[in-house]
Amino acid sequence: MNLFILNLQTDFSIIVGTLIIVFSVISICVFIAAFIVRHKRERNQQKEKKLVLQFQELFSNFLFSSENEELLGISMNKFKPYTKNKFNKSILLKTLFKIHKDMTGDIAEKLKMLYIELGFVDDSIKKIKSSKWHIQIIGMRELSEMRIQNVADDIAILSLDKNEILRREAQLALVKINGFQALNFLNNLTYTLSEWQQLLLLETIQYFNEKNLPPLEKLLKSENDSIVLFVLKISRIFNLISLKDHLIQLLNHENETIKIDTIGVLGELQITDSLAILKRNYSKSSKVVQLKTLELFGKIADEQSIHFLAKQLQLYDYEINLQVLRTIKTIEGKQKLEELKPSLSSKQQNLLLHVMEENK
Repeated sequence: MNLFILNLQTDFSIIVGTLIIVFSVISICVFIAAFIVRHKRERNQQKEKKLVLQFQELFSNFLFSSENEELLGISMNKFKPYTKNKFNKSILLKTLFKIHKDMTGDIAEKLKMLYIELGFVDDSIKKIKSSKWHIQIIGMRELSEMRIQNVADDIAILSLDKNEILRREAQLALVKINGFQALNFLNNLTYTLSEWQQLLLLETIQYFNEKNLPPLEKLLKSENDSIVLFVLKISRIFNLISLKDHLIQLLNHENETIKIDTIGVLGELQITDSLAILKRNYSKSSKVVQLKTLELFGKIADEQSIHFLAKQLQLYDYEINLQVLRTIKTIEGKQKLEELKPSLSSKQQNLLLHVMEENK
């Protein structure tokens, strides 16, 4: 029995010792691997810094060199040795896009010429044909940043992809490449156009020529409320007074957010034709819409609307009364408020005094 226990203890000691050795070896291997990875990363970072400095000098010489075709070719050829090595090539591309991002006009066109000459277009096309969606997005961003027209059909296919992120990136890329014409995808859009996607699209199109805008009337009648809201934003940015009649029709829309945004756009575009329908709809509107309407009157109404505004003081409501008094003050000044004072309740007179003191 004692011999059995002794053998058992010996076997256990051997197992423990073996485990300690195995864990020690694994720990040492992990430490060595981490050291190697860190060393490689630091070495690459140092190498990247040196390359960026070299590239900055090359780009400076290239961008401000003579427009002579032969000399330009010589200047571009100086970049080609760096395209032979994968790491060098990636840093060159990264630097090129970093510089291009802040450039416009002739300098941007020169960088595009270099991008094409160095064969980066083919690399970007390979990326959009990758089986990995995040690589496809990188390729689309590169091609759209450089406005490479002949890849629009390939990107259009990706704009129908079931991957939502990929689809939205493709739509944005198409707008960058084809301008307003690419907004045609909105005609068949069935899902919600997110606020973030709207922001990205607006950021892209705000610098386009207004004359190239496609017809937007149909989109203002879309059953997709997010598209209507997006077109309202476009109307505001480009001051599309030509859409006046269609905008006024939206005041009867069942979506309250659309009503509120429409009222804001009508105010910015100074469309006074909207006042009549706003007055008719006022009593059946929600309080939020009523407040927005009263705010609009302060921007575009005249003394003919004073009677309508004064009627809204017949009942006490702090927010409504406050906005009415502010609007009357904006239209006709403090003197009109003084005339109204005797007909107001004590609470309303306190509001009136507050409004008269504002922005003295």
